[in-house]
Amino acid sequence: MLYELALPALIVRDSCRWLHRRLSKPTSGGTCRATPVFRFRAAKCRLRRLDLGLLTRLSPKAGARLALRRFEGSRPEPVPAIHTAAVPAVVCGATPAGRLPATVLGSQHRPRLLLVHGWNADSSMLLPLAAALAASGFHVVLPDLEKGEGRGGGKLRRARHAGFAEKARRLARDCGPLGPFAAVIGHSAGGLIGAMAVAEGLAANRLVTVCAPASMASLLAAYLKRTQAPLALYEAILPEYRALRARDAAAVGPEDYGRFGADHLVIHARGDWQVRLDEAWQICAARPGSAPVILENCNHHTILRHPALARAIASFVAVPCREGARAC
Repeated sequence: MLYELALPALIVRDSCRWLHRRLSKPTSGGTCRATPVFRFRAAKCRLRRLDLGLLTRLSPKAGARLALRRFEGSRPEPVPAIHTAAVPAVVCGATPAGRLPATVLGSQHRPRLLLVHGWNADSSMLLPLAAALAASGFHVVLPDLEKGEGRGGGKLRRARHAGFAEKARRLARDCGPLGPFAAVIGHSAGGLIGAMAVAEGLAANRLVTVCAPASMASLLAAYLKRTQAPLALYEAILPEYRALRARDAAAVGPEDYGRFGADHLVIHARGDWQVRLDEAWQICAARPGSAPVILENCNHHTILRHPALARAIASFVAVPCREGARAC
């Protein structure tokens, strides 16, 4: 599409501007300001919106296919060092060629937890939470769904494009042998992926979702709003998702969460502006009498370093399963 064709020229233009500024930097006195990174990102976003808008005018169905491909193929930006600065002794697990890389923390003789990061993110965001849970007496497995698929020829392979269903299958395939797990803990869209992985055969007794969307439909709507997509896409993307994935986007979430019943802990940040707080209440609405745990003074990302988060998870996992439908 237009974006893919024009992106190389945009990169060359930005690189030439940066090089010109560097070469013309004064030797003494004065300053030379490099082109800010956010200008390049803003130009890319404008180009992507233009591309998607033009295609949607021609065919909303084709626009919906492009939007889905970009949504599921998004790559995370580099994560600031603050996420990993305070994490002690992290041991990387074996990652054979063709397998997802994983990080493990804590004694192997402790109850096992599987942490799943969200969309457009990577596992480094969850390292503070993983370290806190390991310090609380758990064996924590932290796979990375985006960075690669194990090592081949001594180098970490880049993960190929995959939708949420494929990520869930990989998770069940690669992390299943490291279980069974006392709980799967998913942040943001990782909650959806973790619940879907259990349906694919991953052995786990409980589910903990942290700032997770209520359904794939609500997640797609939030993505379209964030990218300022044309209004026509809101009506076209759900039928297209059903045609391509053979599932109703509104059922992806409620059906997967529903398998856990009362053995599902819903945690949300009061100040979350990326996944609205009312989505946590929507998840709980399927179980009369249940309510989310709402943490104060945090948002979608800072909740991962909230001291009450690890405590809430540890307390939940320590209680025997409350529904006989799942073996403990």
